[in-house]
Amino acid sequence: MVTPWSRTSPISRQQRPLLRRQGVDDRLIDIDALALYLDLSKNTIYDWRKRGQGPAAFKLGKHLRWRLSEVDAWLED
Repeated sequence: MVTPWSRTSPISRQQRPLLRRQGVDDRLIDIDALALYLDLSKNTIYDWRKRGQGPAAFKLGKHLRWRLSEVDAWLED
């Protein structure tokens, strides 16, 4: 079974600490950015959300957002 953290994502594990040091890890990202970050389809992320899996999201108005620091914490678990 292939998991998101076992795949090569456009933002490598080596680049993630650099983003954190630059204070970028608490930014909010949308579904498109999350899909790119995890190298997954948006449909997979929506399916995970329906099943209560994946990183926690919240609504900002009518839009879903993820906190990058929480996505990274979820990846580390």
